[in-house]
Amino acid sequence: MRGQTNGGMARSVQALYILTALAALVGGIWCGVRREYALMGQAALVLITLAVPRLFALAFHVYLPAPLEGLSVIFLFLTGVLGEVLMFYEKYAFWDLTLHFLSGLLFCAFGLSFTQTGRGRGGVSVFHRVFYAFCFSLAAAVIWEFFEFGCDRLFLTDMQKDTLLHSLSSGYPHAGGMLGRYTGIEEMTFTGLAAPLAGYLDIGLYDTVEDMFMGTLGALAFSVWAGFELVRGGRLIVRFIPVKRED
Repeated sequence: MRGQTNGGMARSVQALYILTALAALVGGIWCGVRREYALMGQAALVLITLAVPRLFALAFHVYLPAPLEGLSVIFLFLTGVLGEVLMFYEKYAFWDLTLHFLSGLLFCAFGLSFTQTGRGRGGVSVFHRVFYAFCFSLAAAVIWEFFEFGCDRLFLTDMQKDTLLHSLSSGYPHAGGMLGRYTGIEEMTFTGLAAPLAGYLDIGLYDTVEDMFMGTLGALAFSVWAGFELVRGGRLIVRFIPVKRED
């Protein structure tokens, strides 16, 4: 019975791979027909990143449990196909924050696998294993924000979304860098823009901090849950942690 269940889950994960790949392929072709080449590139990136879970398993000689692998593929579908190609990031304000929370969960799970496969596993406390996984997830979030910033600077994208503000604190306009508080900011003008913006255009700082905050919450949630599961020897946790292969 257990073998049948595992086989069924494996087939479900394989179906997720196929459906996500087909969705990205169709979306990429559609974007190409409409000459939206940036979105077509995003669809191509989804097809490439679909290989990441399996490459991770091969590189670190681990077995990916079907639930974790399935969640990873679903995450790629939500971010790449729905988020980028179908522009859910632009349509729904909660989409980006929700996926950063989910990424915190996933990276924490993958980080926990390194505490199993590394040397000297014996004697490593549950606290240190969970703390390592938590830090691994935070590091992944920081690296991702570096990637977004690099794309915005080098390729003139807008991955770190801007926010309109009506007040801010800054020492820049004052002589000697004295801090000042500015309120009631009603417009900001740009050369070549027909109408001024209704506020100060933040250049992605708020978006970056919010993303990292949600990723931290996701990592913290998984860490607390994983810690309790590991202490009491729960069996559910093994479905969401890559484990070392014996062969």
